[in-house]
Amino acid sequence: PSEAEADVHFQRAIVYLHNGERAAAIKELGRAYRLDPANYIIRKQRWALEAPEMFYADRVDYEWQRRRQAAEDAVLADQ
Repeated sequence: PSEAEADVHFQRAIVYLHNGERAAAIKELGRAYRLDPANYIIRKQRWALEAPEMFYADRVDYEWQRRRQAAEDAVLADQ
């Protein structure tokens, strides 16, 4: 059920983004992530909205992504 629920939030995020509601899209992606933290599509879409300079500048910053993932994984492990 968590994956299906996460997908609902992911789809809502797409609609919000399409309508220019970036902050609402980020919130929905956060909800989706909490339901399905192993889903890297959700993670990376949220990261790209929160920190577009790490994705759309000169190059994709994969080291930043690894650090961000490690930090998020540490939080999950503590819960």
